[in-house]
Amino acid sequence: MKTCDEKDKIVSKTLRELKEIIENCDTFERQNTKLQVDLTLALEKLEEMTEEAERFAQESLNSQKQLADSEQKREEFKIQAQETIKQLNYILFLFILINNNLFRCNARVKKLEKDIDRYKLDSTQMLEKNQQLTKEIENFKSQNFTLKEEISKVQTDLNESNVCKFIKFISKILIRLILDKL
Repeated sequence: MKTCDEKDKIVSKTLRELKEIIENCDTFERQNTKLQVDLTLALEKLEEMTEEAERFAQESLNSQKQLADSEQKREEFKIQAQETIKQLNYILFLFILINNNLFRCNARVKKLEKDIDRYKLDSTQMLEKNQQLTKEIENFKSQNFTLKEEISKVQTDLNESNVCKFIKFISKILIRLILDKL
């Protein structure tokens, strides 16, 4: 009975850990979705900035006077693009990190599910063994009761001094015991 309680505690603990891991996985999935949206926005921004930089470069060819302004703006866009690329690299790094953590979480969840199944099987086997032992105890109690009744009859017969009856009765009991053991 003590072992069943310990296994129940282990199963409960494992279920709590599983719940925590699932919650962590959900958090990672939400972060992953946010990072994907941020990545899409950053790519769109990068594309817009690239198009704008190209437009400015074309205008600089048309006018010598606007060349200095264009060059300055182009340099600014280049810096912004580099910053955006750095941000994209960082977002990509986070995306990879979250995916790795998600993979580890999924592997851990599968392991914990297998552990739970194993503990459930062990608990079922323990319960079946317990039921079998309970039946055996009941059987022994029944036999004990029957033997007590027979002993009581023997004592009654002895008290009445019926030696013949007593000897026949003892013979029957001995024969029954011998047959039961065979």
